[in-house]
Amino acid sequence: MLGFLAFLSLTLINPLGTPRAGVWTEPKTWALVLWTAVTWIHLLPLLLRARPRVRPLWPFLLGFAAFLAAGAYAALRSPFPFRAWFGQSTMGDGFAYWVTVGALALGTALLLHFRPGLFRSQLYGVLAAGAVQALSVLPQALWDWRLDYTATLGQTYPGGDPLLSTIWRGQMPIGLTSHRGHVAAVLAMVGVLAAAVYLRRRSKAFLGLFAFLSFALWFTYTRGAYLALLGGLAALYPWHRDGRAWLGVFAALLASYGAFLGARTLDLAAVDRAMPALTLEDPDAFSSGRLRFWTLSLEAIARNPWGYGFDGFGLAFPFVADFSGKERRYLQADAPPPVEVVEVGDYGFRYRDQEGKEHWGALASNKAHNLLLDLLLSVGPFGALGYLAAFLSLLWLATKGSEPGLAALGVAYLVYGLTWFECAQFSHLAWWALAAGAGLYLRKAADDR
Repeated sequence: MLGFLAFLSLTLINPLGTPRAGVWTEPKTWALVLWTAVTWIHLLPLLLRARPRVRPLWPFLLGFAAFLAAGAYAALRSPFPFRAWFGQSTMGDGFAYWVTVGALALGTALLLHFRPGLFRSQLYGVLAAGAVQALSVLPQALWDWRLDYTATLGQTYPGGDPLLSTIWRGQMPIGLTSHRGHVAAVLAMVGVLAAAVYLRRRSKAFLGLFAFLSFALWFTYTRGAYLALLGGLAALYPWHRDGRAWLGVFAALLASYGAFLGARTLDLAAVDRAMPALTLEDPDAFSSGRLRFWTLSLEAIARNPWGYGFDGFGLAFPFVADFSGKERRYLQADAPPPVEVVEVGDYGFRYRDQEGKEHWGALASNKAHNLLLDLLLSVGPFGALGYLAAFLSLLWLATKGSEPGLAALGVAYLVYGLTWFECAQFSHLAWWALAAGAGLYLRKAADDR
């Protein structure tokens, strides 16, 4: 059951839902809630019979509590508390999501301390989720980019772009998520997990899975996820130094990339994207606009260092954007710049001009596309420190457990976070992996006593 719920939390969609949250985000978060609930249902009888050794988990508990408290404080201070409390709907990573993630992490660590045998089913559930995501990416990448697996499959607005599900061609392939960057994060992290299992068990089935996941990953054209995969693989080396095994990993990686290049050369790809070049004239083009996001983020942090609430970049954007210059395109044609922001929604904001007339503007993004900046914007410095303390404490415990390769998923996630962001469609995967590693460490430490 736990493995199946882990699988659903990374793959479940509602084809009849309202785009985008109702199709891709909410089904996964409800599966996550069930996964967490079943974890604690397994755990509570065990806690009544025995007292676990929780001292190593105190840094995680204190750090995560500080993160949640800072997030709640920032949301309550916000002029838009509902939006600040629940976050943007497609991202889904508001206060309730993070409470669930914290409960899952704590429950997983304690449950595997008592019953380490339950790790296997969850491991296979996550690996299966990665395989299904890869299977869903390839038809979109090689056959028809319009295959979004929703009730409006293949149908577009007049002009041929975007789809009726609101997905643009430039965001494909999405797999069973709402953006290529999201599915790329899953493929990269599960790819690292498959490589870790192969290096430990030497099973060619896991090496084949790693190659398959890598092959699908290349088609997402997501450089941050490429780096996450490579960073996660590098993090595996201290625990797995067998040269022959690594030769197999590199051969699988090169073979998958060769097959990807072959598909592009033969013009088999339905989605083909040229990577932007790095130039001194326009370095922001190479970063896909991220340098501007980061500049605005620093201005927003200086304006309100205690945080704007969850998904804080979107909440801060109307207050710091240069609507008379670089961000003019986010306002309606001939609309004057804002004087007072009245409402911030999922994708836009309502404001009053100097004459008191109301207008709508668009949000450039809801995320700064950098994990640290997004944390500072959302929950302030104390919340960011709490988050990092909780995350790194679990990562450290995972390195000392019986499955240290799980820590590599945390490394991959941090590398991904250098240029991307968190989302309820996949972020809990990294926390589960580190919590599982910590739980296996607790079991190992108890056995060694």
